Amino acid sequence: MFWKFRKFENEGQIDSFYLDFLQKNIDTNLPDQHIIEVGCSDGYTLGQFANQLPTWKFTGIDLQTQAIETALEKYKNMPNMDFICKSILDDTIEWDCDYLLSRTTLIYLNYDEIKLFFQRTLPKIKSKLLLIEVISVSDKTENLHYFAHPIKSIFEQSDFMNEFTIDIELLDYEHWISDGAAGAAVSIVRK
Repeated sequence: MFWKFRKFENEGQIDSFYLDFLQKNIDTNLPDQHIIEVGCSDGYTLGQFANQLPTWKFTGIDLQTQAIETALEKYKNMPNMDFICKSILDDTIEWDCDYLLSRTTLIYLNYDEIKLFFQRTLPKIKSKLLLIEVISVSDKTENLHYFAHPIKSIFEQSDFMNEFTIDIELLDYEHWISDGAAGAAVSIVRK
C-alpha cells in the first residue's frame, strides 16, 4: 500500500523525512496493527495513518494537556484513535503495540530515563521502535556520537540484545532548522 500523506500542512508541519522514514519501516500489509506515538502533539502524524489504515489502532501520548485536548477534539470521530496525557515515564502506560514511534522526544530524557523507557517499552513491542531525534550543534559527527552513544550503549547493556537489533543513521536536517542541525534515525527491530 502506498501512503498518500499531505506532507506539509498549516497544522502539524510534519516534515517529509519523518513520513518517509515511517513509510520505509512500517509494513502496511499487515492487518490490525497498533501504533503508539510518544510526543504526539496534536495527533497529526497518527491522523495521517488512521485515515488510510482504518482497521489499525492508534494511540498518542503527550505531556502537554493542550495538545492532547486539541487531538481529542480534532479526531473525536475517529474510533481507531486514542490520546493520553501523561509523561512517557509514567508507569501506568500500557505499551503493548506493534510499532512505537517518537520524533524529538527522547532527547529530553537523561541516560537513566532512556534506560527506564527501554525497560518498560521493549518487552511490549511486537515489531519496531522507530525514533528520529535532532541535536542542534554544529559538528554532525559529534552529534551522532552524542545521541547515538547513549542510546546504543543503553540498548547494548540491556537484556534485549538477543531479541532486537539496532540501526542508527545520521540525518541532515538543515532544511528543518535554519541554523543547521544533525539528527539520527534509530530503528530498534525485533528479530
